[in-house]
Amino acid sequence: RFCFSASTHPTALRMAELKTRLLSGEQPQEKNESVTEDSFREEGEEDEPVEVGKDGQIKAGPRTSWSTLFDLDRAPKARTTWSDHGFIEWDGAHIVRYNPKLLVTFKIFTLRGTVFDYRHKWIFIQVILLLILVLFTAWYTVRVPSDNDGLNMSIVGASDVLNALSSFLLSFFVTLVIDRWWAMMELFQELNSTARTVAHSACTHLPGERARVYRERLIRLAWLANVLAVLAFRRDEDLGHIKQYSCSDVFALTAAEAERLALHKPNMRVWLVTQWMDATILRAITAGVVATPEIAQPVLYGATHSLHAGSSKLLHIIERQLPFSYVHLLTVVVKVTVIFLSLEYGYHIGLLYLQYSYGLMCVDAIGVLLVNFFYQGLLNLFAVLARPWFEHPAHVPRFAILRTLQRDLIALHQAAEDPEFAAIDEETVQARPDLFRRIQPNTPLSG
Repeated sequence: RFCFSASTHPTALRMAELKTRLLSGEQPQEKNESVTEDSFREEGEEDEPVEVGKDGQIKAGPRTSWSTLFDLDRAPKARTTWSDHGFIEWDGAHIVRYNPKLLVTFKIFTLRGTVFDYRHKWIFIQVILLLILVLFTAWYTVRVPSDNDGLNMSIVGASDVLNALSSFLLSFFVTLVIDRWWAMMELFQELNSTARTVAHSACTHLPGERARVYRERLIRLAWLANVLAVLAFRRDEDLGHIKQYSCSDVFALTAAEAERLALHKPNMRVWLVTQWMDATILRAITAGVVATPEIAQPVLYGATHSLHAGSSKLLHIIERQLPFSYVHLLTVVVKVTVIFLSLEYGYHIGLLYLQYSYGLMCVDAIGVLLVNFFYQGLLNLFAVLARPWFEHPAHVPRFAILRTLQRDLIALHQAAEDPEFAAIDEETVQARPDLFRRIQPNTPLSG
């Protein structure tokens, strides 16, 4: 039921077929340099219910490989990487990684994944309303020039005070939002690292065919704990959504496991899975299949407890929001500030119209647009990053992270069974058939 055998997994079958072609002298087919959303899916995997944007396709150059370090026959050739000419890589719904060099140079006008994403139409609506206020103030300044001096002093004085106050509050606010997001990302990566630690420790301390069922169950449950943690962060109670993050059926829930998990709330399911892992470790020790129980027991138990503690800590950070009174006060201050700044800009535009300075009028019109967008964008940063587990493009790329974790766990298990071949990357073999033949010149077909 939980077999990760190198001879049955789809990736291993493709590797075995590729190995046969290379040993027979057949040249590998040229790689398609166009990376699309299908590149993230295993063979036979169903499409996921996520929205794929029109710009979800990126261009990728030849893959940089560690195998160039072992090329003793010729000097290493210059290789290009994805970051040389790719901008953003998507997992279908979220940004997996981006190129900072392009972002700060030629791609600053992109909107998808920013605080000005099309999902936040209310920002544009507010800016349009503020522009209407600017035009009304300019019209009033032109129509009633006698009140200009008093109006100018009142508006400028209020806007200066509000601008200083909102700038002071926003500086602390943005720092708190980024620090909170960074803490969540660090804890989530620790959960992924702990799952890999479980897989490595299981392969090390539970060797052999007799320990296979315990080893594979521990690896599967470690991945399942990460997925259930993400569902808990999203407050998602539907266990059927687990398969969205999987690229292999061997990690699927059994009927008995699904029934037991369905009886618990999402925030308690990770704890239940870690209890199953503890019970599996105890059964393995009792069955005598653990190679070094005195070393394996504290390592494996410590890893399972880290899974539960890490997910609980991350859930506490997610549920611990910034103070409502502070966020509400800051929102009111920023909204009032942009209103008074719009009044000030409108007054200046009216005066410039009376002086026939049409060029400066255009400069002020652009200025009021930028000021409003920047203030609204800094405030909207909190709405985007407060709970980064949903469908905004800037949220955590949970599909890519959890599928990569699953592939890594399978590769660790295969490498423990066949260290010389099982963990060799398929793209590396395609790029360097000469190196593959030199390492294994007479290797017969195997998993």
